[in-house]
Amino acid sequence: MTTDSLLSEAGGHRFSWSHGANLVADGEVRHAYLNALRTADAGDLTRLMAFVRSG
Repeated sequence: MTTDSLLSEAGGHRFSWSHGANLVADGEVRHAYLNALRTADAGDLTRLMAFVRSG
């Protein structure tokens, strides 16, 4: 939410976060999100940036 607010204030487009998909419920979207986070933790933001703009 903080990132979305900062993007809006700077004139950018908010992240879609897979159009508000449930990231808590076990499923394909959650697994994609967790994989993106793990990859980002390892230093590669590519998957996370794609995820937050997906949907």
